[in-house]
Amino acid sequence: MPAARSGRALLGLGLRLVGAALLAGMAAIHVYLYLNGYQSVPTIGLLFLLNGIGGAILTIAVLAAPRRFLGVVALLGALFELGTLAALVASILVPGGLFGFQE
Repeated sequence: MPAARSGRALLGLGLRLVGAALLAGMAAIHVYLYLNGYQSVPTIGLLFLLNGIGGAILTIAVLAAPRRFLGVVALLGALFELGTLAALVASILVPGGLFGFQE
């Protein structure tokens, strides 16, 4: 039994690290794009900055959350990523783009 428990703990740690890395990557991309041209785009520029800040906060939360809160924090991170993906799809597919911005 101890080997199975340690295997599950290792899997949990791996999933936590992968989730945090995905959030950090998304946050870094948005901050980079904000600093390299998107700050001048009305509405979208500010949203890119806020996305980067929110992603960084959620990255830290995923890494630091106690085990009993990890499910909630992981769900928030996943929903944040899903919302970011939905905004990207909307900026591509919606005629006129998202807030007047089209990819």
